Amino acid sequence: MKSDEIKASEPLASKLTGSRRAVVVVTVGLALVLALIATGIRSLAVDSGLGDPLVGTQLAANELHLLGVVPSSERIQIPVQGARILLHFWSPHCRPCLRMHGTISELAKLVSNRRDRAVFAVTADAVDDVREHLLAHAQRHAILWDPRGRLHGHLQVDSLPTDVIIDEKGVVVRLWRHPPTKSQLLAALVDP
Repeated sequence: MKSDEIKASEPLASKLTGSRRAVVVVTVGLALVLALIATGIRSLAVDSGLGDPLVGTQLAANELHLLGVVPSSERIQIPVQGARILLHFWSPHCRPCLRMHGTISELAKLVSNRRDRAVFAVTADAVDDVREHLLAHAQRHAILWDPRGRLHGHLQVDSLPTDVIIDEKGVVVRLWRHPPTKSQLLAALVDP
């Protein structure tokens, strides 16, 4: 057998000598570093609300019932054109959602005098569950009811809370499928 021939049964490390071993170690190390960087970039994009495939989707107008202590029979139209909107998808049975209500109320109050900004909490839960929640907790933001889940389906809301920022043209520009920070929501809604 020639000196540079390698038996198939020998372990890879014993097959490589000197500079060959160094090249393999550097190559494998570089591949791991690149994989970690790519994972970090994807994670950063998801955490910032930019990494979701629905970002860039045009939102169609949906009619939803506005809820108060007693659901209104009035139908409203979400202003999908001309206003930057935060849609906060929640449920009265979702603890992370309930922990966010203070932040959502604060943001709603902050933009309440602006025609170019709006905050809506959106739920598909039964009216009685939502009414019970409203009676027990003071709400300072509009709650929209999506009884057939059309808006939930359009935005592929499969976990709660989900928060969506829609720009003035009706395009989804941020989407978080986990609770975003107050500063992330503030930056995306008020100071884009």
